[in-house]
Amino acid sequence: MEVFLRMGKLTNFIRDPHFPHFLLSRIRKISSAMARLLKYGRFNPNTRDYWDKKYNDGKYEKVEDEKCGRLRREIIDLVNHRSKVLDVGCGTGRFMEMLRDQRLCNCIGIDISKVSITMVKDKGFQAFRCKLPDLPLNLVDKSFDVCTVIETLEHISDPYKTLNHLAKVLKESGCVIVTVPDNCMRQENTVNMCLHLIFRIFMIYLVVILRSRLLFLLNRLVISTL
Repeated sequence: MEVFLRMGKLTNFIRDPHFPHFLLSRIRKISSAMARLLKYGRFNPNTRDYWDKKYNDGKYEKVEDEKCGRLRREIIDLVNHRSKVLDVGCGTGRFMEMLRDQRLCNCIGIDISKVSITMVKDKGFQAFRCKLPDLPLNLVDKSFDVCTVIETLEHISDPYKTLNHLAKVLKESGCVIVTVPDNCMRQENTVNMCLHLIFRIFMIYLVVILRSRLLFLLNRLVISTL
């Protein structure tokens, strides 16, 4: 059984290269910034510039449809007709369009990206830019029937505080619908996958070299003080 488990982990690593999780957990205790760099290839993947570039290339809406189409249809079945919905991390506004067209919902979106907010407003929705866990001051307490947080919570630095803030803008009978992916921030193509694998292998090599060099210097320091 142990052999099969190890083979499964190896297969998963080949399919989706990543910095070893058992090392990440230890590095995170020392430096969360370094852990993010090793995991995502950047210190902070949840930045306005990062998402502005994502939405600007014009391909993200199609990627969203392919990746989240079935999930969105399942979520729509949970939303009552004519609900007032706050879509957190609204992206291109595609999900809000589906809610409006299929459920006659009144939707408002929030996102970190200025490009996203412009796209959503162009589709006829209200939208506000903010960096979670803080919500825009424009949102009125106890005014929404549903808050949707679809494939977004994993990008937020303080998910608990975010959910607490969302609870304040929900009506007494309101609900929050949250989904997160199984493997967050997976690389979207083979080229990126290979580049990130090379980068992470280099970082492991660098850590090993620096560690051995540091031990050598410490040994010399100890010997010189004796």
